[in-house]
Amino acid sequence: MLGIELVSAEYFFSAVPKADSLVIAQYMTDLALSLQQRGYEQVSVYLDRNTTHLVKMQTAYAELSTGLSIQMRFIHFAAYSPALNPVEYMIHWIRQRYLHNADCRQSLAAVEARLVAAIDQQVVFSSDQLVNLLARIEKLVVGKQKPNLSP
Repeated sequence: MLGIELVSAEYFFSAVPKADSLVIAQYMTDLALSLQQRGYEQVSVYLDRNTTHLVKMQTAYAELSTGLSIQMRFIHFAAYSPALNPVEYMIHWIRQRYLHNADCRQSLAAVEARLVAAIDQQVVFSSDQLVNLLARIEKLVVGKQKPNLSP
């Protein structure tokens, strides 16, 4: 069983075009405060190896989060581990649904318009699918199962 509660959309992160470590640290601090107010005592955050997630962000988070009692643990995915990154599942879904066997004579603008329209019209993953995806990732992390990118 997945050891998390699916929380509301307020936790989805949308960065400025050039997010830096401080922006990410501020988001993590806001997330930690919100979770602390809900009664959580600790949370583990899994991150890829993007440079905005490394030491500088964690140092800034430590400074910004003084006074919070919640423990936030940052765990980095192993290098080249797409099966542990939920974004990779979304990319895989888009490729299968919208790009596989697409007409190669389309302009890039036409492909972009089609993808934007598709994503605007529907939720890519439902709440149940997202919970199942996170459970699969947890099994990969804990149980060392073989990765499968099919959602």
